[in-house]
Amino acid sequence: MTTWPALVHDDLEWDEMPNQHSLGVIVPVSASLLPGIAEVRNALAELPVIMHPDHYLHVTLRQLGGPDAVHTVSLDAIGDIIAATPGWTAEVRGLRAFPTAIWADPDRDGRFVDLVDKVLAEIGNLPEHPGRAHAVGHLTLAYAQGACAADRVRETLEPFEEFVLGQFAVREAVLADLYLDKPYPRWTVRRRFRFGGT
Repeated sequence: MTTWPALVHDDLEWDEMPNQHSLGVIVPVSASLLPGIAEVRNALAELPVIMHPDHYLHVTLRQLGGPDAVHTVSLDAIGDIIAATPGWTAEVRGLRAFPTAIWADPDRDGRFVDLVDKVLAEIGNLPEHPGRAHAVGHLTLAYAQGACAADRVRETLEPFEEFVLGQFAVREAVLADLYLDKPYPRWTVRRRFRFGGT
């Protein structure tokens, strides 16, 4: 039987961060805009998971590396790219699973992916990591705690494959210090970037 591994943010990329401290570009999301989240959490409560707290909900665009991974000149370029990108309304629809996390999909139209591609083209100097090329914009809802049978996860998520949690306006991205020493990431704002037209 396939199982999820034990977890406190223990995958390769997080292990490489000094003191499990990473720099990332995220879009904060208010749980109040996701009326379907209560139903999803009720279903996930049957699994051995830790729920992501409301005040740390966000769409991860990309983890950039350790806290010094991006220099100020690159931050200005990131800000310019985001400012040139019109804001939009994102629909959060469907649940998916990474090996150690359950997440909702906010990017059916690919706008987050396009944005990340533009940001990475500008930075161009991220350290190599085998998982980074496959990263997608995602809204993590829960983290596996201990061994969790993969077939049980699939059964729980199946009714939510097209379930709509809600919509939120994409108006601001945040360069955040992500602290990964707990079963869920905590973050503090380092710099804010406004999308165009907002």
